[in-house]
Amino acid sequence: MPLYTWLTFVTARQQLASRLADPGNVFWSDQECGIYLQRALRMFNALTFTWKTEFIYSSTSLWNSLGALTGSPRLRTLTDNDSFTLMEYMLLEPPTGGVWSGTSQFSISDLSQALQSRRDEMLQVSNCNQSLMTGIALTPNTRNTTLTDTVIDVERVRYLPLRATTTGTALAGATTVTVGSVTGVAAGQLVTGTGIAYPTSVNSVGIGSIKISQPTSGAVSGNLQFFASNTLYRDDAVAQEFYEAPLYQQPSGTPQTFMLSSEPPLTWIVDIPPNLPGNYEAVVLKSGAAFSPPAPTLLGIPDDFAWVAEWGALADLLGRESEATDRERAAYCLRRYQDGLNLLLKTPWVMLAKVNGAACDTPSIAAMDRYSPEWDATPASFGPCVVLGGIDFLAAPTGSGIGVTVLGNAPVPVVDADYVQVSRSNWDTVLDLAQVSATFKQGGAEFQQALELEQRAIQACAAENSRLKSTGSFADILAQRGQAQDRNQERYNTAGAKR
Repeated sequence: MPLYTWLTFVTARQQLASRLADPGNVFWSDQECGIYLQRALRMFNALTFTWKTEFIYSSTSLWNSLGALTGSPRLRTLTDNDSFTLMEYMLLEPPTGGVWSGTSQFSISDLSQALQSRRDEMLQVSNCNQSLMTGIALTPNTRNTTLTDTVIDVERVRYLPLRATTTGTALAGATTVTVGSVTGVAAGQLVTGTGIAYPTSVNSVGIGSIKISQPTSGAVSGNLQFFASNTLYRDDAVAQEFYEAPLYQQPSGTPQTFMLSSEPPLTWIVDIPPNLPGNYEAVVLKSGAAFSPPAPTLLGIPDDFAWVAEWGALADLLGRESEATDRERAAYCLRRYQDGLNLLLKTPWVMLAKVNGAACDTPSIAAMDRYSPEWDATPASFGPCVVLGGIDFLAAPTGSGIGVTVLGNAPVPVVDADYVQVSRSNWDTVLDLAQVSATFKQGGAEFQQALELEQRAIQACAAENSRLKSTGSFADILAQRGQAQDRNQERYNTAGAKR
């Protein structure tokens, strides 16, 4: 049920058209006004942190992304075609999405390359596309593991040496598995095989059977493999030289640390060559999906920050040497892109958490590994706490009811009768933001004059943000929780200019 029921989408579009002195939608179509209003609502939420909401879920997966979980208030829904359409409007080209029918100044390939480049830069800077990679092959007695080019950073690595292999049988939904042998099997080990959800660990070992941490996802049959878990701490060559001399001459055994190579391709190097077969598991930052218009592809960044990638792409399109060159507007787009990146890094993504209705802590991955080693060896019973990784990546006890208070996507209207979800006091600010986007395609003096409206809107958003913060005594603490992982495991050199 909508919170605000005083302004419909069709009326909002008419008000924007009147603001633009184009009530007949001659220069700005009705659809175009709607797209600018949707964009302005997302920008308003990004600037004010307004739409805080609670999300409750239960999952058999230890690790989840709020950008992909069904029903998440931060589900990522915008595609490259959505951005192409908006950029085409702003460049005075036919708004045909992923199919180009405009002038020779640009092509859909130009738009796609520019948008993908800026999107990928946003992923690297903000660490907002983390995922769990499992089954990463290792070669015994080898220190180096080279990653695919879709991996652009590594947050955490676990070494999983193989301890036992045996047969197992169980019905779907069972927590007890009959095994052919328990030799080498121990509580806390990770177990994999047909019908076993990942990650599942061994709770206890009986005579000819084992109890597992969560019910089987299907009928269990065939071979089961059992792995010990050993979380590696991130280090560097200097630390290894100081504390693990002789460097590079350690005999094979169980690695304790890993470091990332400083030269491409991206590789991690363990301090001690593993002496047992097995594999690695890693929390990694991945590049986004390649755009291939006209087929739509998810942008892969939070919906409310799609405008940042669009400004960056427009800066590249208008700043190149061609008939499309517009240095003044390109410089403006680049400033808005850089401002958006800084805002993305300060956004309060996750503020509070609950496990089965009880409030709990929200430590980072790095903090949990430091103070509760091998916490994820018992995925159903650690904590209780919700462990935060990047912007949308978190771990929580499997099989429990998890609640997180997050900054959700701005609710945007779609059809005429939808209500615009903004208060009367803030509506003028949203109109200002939409008007600035709309006047971009005019360029020249008209656009320069509209920048005064943008300045007014940004100041109003800052005031609203301050007002919302003042409603809670510890709002500043809550706002910082979402960046815990980056604070505890710095991704950039603090000795120089940060980001």
